[in-house]
Amino acid sequence: MRCRTRQLCGGGQVAQVTAYDLSSQMLEVVAQAARDKGFANIATQQGYAESLPFADASFDVAISRYSAHHWHDVGQALREVKRVLKPGGVMIIMDVMSPGHPVRDVWLQTVEALRDTSHVRNYSSGEWLTMASEAGLVINHLLTDRLPLEFSSWVARMRTPAR
Repeated sequence: MRCRTRQLCGGGQVAQVTAYDLSSQMLEVVAQAARDKGFANIATQQGYAESLPFADASFDVAISRYSAHHWHDVGQALREVKRVLKPGGVMIIMDVMSPGHPVRDVWLQTVEALRDTSHVRNYSSGEWLTMASEAGLVINHLLTDRLPLEFSSWVARMRTPAR
């Protein structure tokens, strides 16, 4: 996958960034990093993706980076994102996708659930397309890439208990 950052994001100047997450610990990491770098335009707010506490049409861009597999109701979360995006707004989702093959899917979901107890499900590209369409979102680009992971370090990141 090749991405031209300037075309995707512009020059990087933003008025306000809101970091929104269910995890207070993750939000504290964001807040501390913002303080360390002297960023005054980053706010944090805790809550569920399925019930965003923001006004309609209040964001130009919504980005979910490796969090959608924790959402309990992806359809509702996508409808909420659509609601808070301004007309012409963009949603970007980056997450692990299910391979779409039943046996490999069961293996992936099992390993993910053992590795991270907050894991709900990784979805296939077809499932994402269906859920986005049902939420009223229009898919302009679907990019996939392989993310090579070394199993033991992948599991160690979440301090997975030995079984």
